[in-house]
This record gives sequence, structure tokens and C-alpha cells, in this order.
Amino acid sequence: MVDNLPPELLTQILLACLPENWGSLRPFSSILSVSHVCRYWREICLSTPEMWQRVTYDANDVGSRWRSDEIEPLREYLRRSAGAPLTIAMYTGDMGLHDEPKLSGRESQIADLWRLIFAESSRWTVAHLVRDGRVRIPVSYQDALDVLMLEELRLTCIRNSAWSYALDPSITFRWLANAPALRRLSLSEPFVPSQTQAPWAQLTHLSLDLDELASLHECVTVLPRCIAVERLMLSVNTAKWNERFPVVDVPSLHTLTLCSDAIYLLCYIRVPNLTRLALLTEGLFTVRHYDAFAMLAQRETLESLRSLTIQQPLRYPQRLEQMLDTIPGLIHLEIKDKCFPQIHPISELPSTFRAIGKARNLESLSLQLCMFGWLFPDVVQLLDQQISQLPQLKSLHLWGVPEAKRLAKAGEYKDWIDGLRERGVHVRSDEDCMQEAGRFHSYGNRTTD
Repeated sequence: MVDNLPPELLTQILLACLPENWGSLRPFSSILSVSHVCRYWREICLSTPEMWQRVTYDANDVGSRWRSDEIEPLREYLRRSAGAPLTIAMYTGDMGLHDEPKLSGRESQIADLWRLIFAESSRWTVAHLVRDGRVRIPVSYQDALDVLMLEELRLTCIRNSAWSYALDPSITFRWLANAPALRRLSLSEPFVPSQTQAPWAQLTHLSLDLDELASLHECVTVLPRCIAVERLMLSVNTAKWNERFPVVDVPSLHTLTLCSDAIYLLCYIRVPNLTRLALLTEGLFTVRHYDAFAMLAQRETLESLRSLTIQQPLRYPQRLEQMLDTIPGLIHLEIKDKCFPQIHPISELPSTFRAIGKARNLESLSLQLCMFGWLFPDVVQLLDQQISQLPQLKSLHLWGVPEAKRLAKAGEYKDWIDGLRERGVHVRSDEDCMQEAGRFHSYGNRTTD
């Protein structure tokens, strides 16, 4: 019966039945099972370019390192894509252990892979590229690429064992000089805005990781050119407090994520339509960080702000309370810590949770409760008092909570959760989230399919 299905209908069925991780596998590292059902299905698969539009090489995954036999499978994969638009992901080396790169095989072989990928740059729509200076790329950073279809670029250059970049930071980066479709751009050092030719005025999503070589000045300078930007992520580690920059109006900005000292950007921007704000720090959230937010709040009313994520804010609970007082329309609040959080004393609990109670219109609250060492039942009692003052609360996400079997009073904890659910609050824990997101990915033997 399947042989009688029209090719157009069978194509749609097969595309819908592709394995969820099919697009994240390097070419032919796993068998495409649907192409082995029968000859008719195989003919459809081989003649459907949409099945071969994603090219991924990840040298970081165990068991998925570079090998000398990659070239011909990639050529065949690109042939099957038949001129269709491509989504490219090339991860060279190891993002974490800079002195222990995972480049198996000769670097010249890896360079051949990059050459094949760059030969198809006119078909790129999305490209995520992690560069390693030891591997030559076929196009100089100072030359414009043929990327008329490119909509999204994420470019990272990893450091070598001497903790430096194999790239002169003073050169002008021109790959994007002719990229009329580009809307999403993510750059990390040593690529900085002042040395980059890009269609800044048409970008809607911009991410800049300027940890050491550049300063906040790079962002303040480029923002006036980003007249369409809706989402901005900025990371800066070298910003100084109270620098003299002009205030920049960014009326198009809806979502803003600031990491480390990039939080000082709040001193220099006006964002009347901001709806989501995330303030993330490696260390404690300091008085200066609160001062930067206060300067933003003094400049405008923040009436449109609906979501706030703040990391490690508990050292100054009164400042947190003042911050929440200035956001009358806040409906989502997330308070988080590091992956391995500092344990705060129980004496800080009342003032911290009292601050949360100031956000009376909250509909969603996310808390990392291991910041308090999970002092049950103290945490629950104090938190429950504040939740009862949040009449609009519909969702509570508790993470950093030990598994129920590790709690001394697991039954009482369960009773509390059940009581919240009876009041109409949807409660999730990190254990629930792990169960929802847990997937097992296996890689088969290489095959030419």
C-alpha cells in the first residue's frame, strides 16, 4: 500500500518521521532507517533535498571526532541536498579544555572539510562556526563572503594553549559585508563591532561576547546603528563604573540579557519597550549592579517590563525589594545562583522572600532553593507565606531541590506541593524538567546509507 502513495504525500510523511536528532548528526554517522524500508522509500529519500539540508560536525562529542574518511561522505551529502538552502554547524576543537584539543586526524583533512563547506556559502541560511586557529580556512576574514541567503551567523574563535587568539584583532572582519538577509548575529572575541562590517541596521537579534579585549564602549557605539534590534545579549568583564557615555535610545529592544559587568549598560540606555530582562553575574550581585538598574528605572517607568531573571541577588535584599517596587507590571520572576551555589544563612530568608512578595502581580516564579541549603521546613514555611500574598500566581518552578527520597521529611514536602496544586498553582521541580527533556542519543557505525 505504501508503494501507492503519491510521492508528494510520502515525502511529507517521511520528513515528519525523521529522527529528532537527525539534523544534529554529522553526515552519515547514523543510518537513516526510513530509507531502508523499501526501494520506493529509498528513492524518495535520496531525491528529497530537505532531508539533506543540515550539515553538522562536532569535534567535541566523544566518539564523534574528526576522521580521515569525512570528505567523500560530505560531498555525497551536499550532492543530495541538490542546491537547497543549508544549515551549517562546524565545531572545531574543544570549547572547554583549550590545551587539550580533540583534533584527531591531520589538520589538512579538517581544512578540506571547511573548504567544501565554504564552497557552498551561497546556500547558507544558518551558520554556527567555531574556529580554531590551527586549521586554515579557505576565505580570509578580510574578504566578503557570498552569503546572500544567510539569515543567522554565530561565530566563535577559541583560544590556543597560550590563552590567545591566532588572529590579529586589528583586522577588519568583512565576511558579512554583503549579507542582505542577515537578521541574527552572534560574535565573540576577537571579533568586535568596531572592526566588523555587517548590516547592523537590519539585525533583530544581536549577541556580543566581549570578555577581555573590548570594553562596554563597543556596545554603546554600535547600538545607535542597530535600529531594528529586538533581542540583545551582551557579556563584558572589563567595564568600569561611571564611564562617560551618552545615553542611547533603543526603542526596538524587547529582550535584554546582560552578563557580568555588561550590567553597567543599564546606565547608558533608554528602552521604553523592554519586556524581558536578565541580569547574570559570575560573582555576587553588587551594589553597583543595583545602582545601574536604579539609573535605568529613574530614566523611565519600566511599565512594559514583564519578566526579570536575576542571578545571586540575595546579599542586599532591601535593594532587591526596591528593584521589584519599580516594576509594577512584572509577571515572571526568576532568582537563580551558580550551578554550585553559595549557601546563604537561614537569617537571610525572611527579608529575601519578603522582597519577592512585593511583586504582587506575579504569575510565574522560579527559585533555586539550594541557595539556602534546602533548610526544610523553614524554606517552605517562609516561601508559602509569600506565595499566599501572590493572588495571580499560576506557576512555581523550584529547582536545586534534592530528590524526594533525600529529604528528611519527604512526606511533608509532598503535602506542601499537593496543597499548592490544589490552589491552582502549577508546580515543577528540576526533576520534572529532567524527565521531560531526557533523551538518549546513540550514534551508529558510519554508513554511506
